[in-house]
Amino acid sequence: MNTSSETARPVMVRSHAGHQERIASQELLGGLGRIVIEHAGQEYFLRQTKAGKLILTK
Repeated sequence: MNTSSETARPVMVRSHAGHQERIASQELLGGLGRIVIEHAGQEYFLRQTKAGKLILTK
């Protein structure tokens, strides 16, 4: 049960085809259409373009 004090987390669904985790880009990017991803001590920026494409930059 969700309460107002809980932080909303993206829902991950098992893919039937490849047994990989799957998440909707809108859940990941939120309303701003961009996030910062930390990986191996580096920052990466994932954003959605006006054309609806995804761009990952360092």
